[in-house]
Amino acid sequence: MNKKLQHEFEALEKSRLALFAELDKLDASKMNTKPDENSWSVIQVMDHLTLAERNSVLYIKKKMSVSDKFKKANLNTEWRLFLLKAALKLPLKWKAPKVVADARNDNNYEQAKAAWNEVRNNLRELLETFPEEYLDSEIFKHPLAGKFTIVQALGFMQTHFNHHLGQFRRINKAVQ
Repeated sequence: MNKKLQHEFEALEKSRLALFAELDKLDASKMNTKPDENSWSVIQVMDHLTLAERNSVLYIKKKMSVSDKFKKANLNTEWRLFLLKAALKLPLKWKAPKVVADARNDNNYEQAKAAWNEVRNNLRELLETFPEEYLDSEIFKHPLAGKFTIVQALGFMQTHFNHHLGQFRRINKAVQ
């Protein structure tokens, strides 16, 4: 795996495992409980993050299977990523893009954790075989912000995870 990809992936994985260490200590029977009817449960947030990563991996694999020509990242790419990350760091509630908005609440904690593990392993496998010549190519597509490089995609995934970390904690405090 490329060193940049490995560094970004390891940081992302460290964050997820730290979250699991927190969640493992909580009452698993309350993980499907929503604080109110307009909020998600812990399981729904986990499913949302899993779905976002799964869709990302599938999109990149599909693009790589049908083409070997991709636009190179430029200053506009950096600007769009900056705006996307800035928006996620604001203390505002954003409506999830439609493609990842239908978070399920029918798994238990162990099932949700296993599903995320599977997707994360698929991401690892993709990164281990990712061609060096595509590192500066716009190969990942965010549903609202457009296309980014694979390294930028991992940076976005970390920011997206961090955005939801506070949500996990608020939900747990409300339902435990």
